[in-house]
Amino acid sequence: MKNPLRLNKVPIVSLIDVLSQLFQDGADFIDIEGERTDTDENDIIKVTVRPEYYVDNNEAVSYTHLR
Repeated sequence: MKNPLRLNKVPIVSLIDVLSQLFQDGADFIDIEGERTDTDENDIIKVTVRPEYYVDNNEAVSYTHLR
């Protein structure tokens, strides 16, 4: 098993809002990237939806959750 990337202190409400919006926009799949911060602040999550991940093939969209 690969070493997992642990992201800390990710706000649930913001993540759910982004995922809900993507789902409402027709996304079936997402790509998730994470970036750890060296401080006590929230880590960063980037959610990307490629055109082929949409039901009707919209353009790719990226949302970056910044703290």
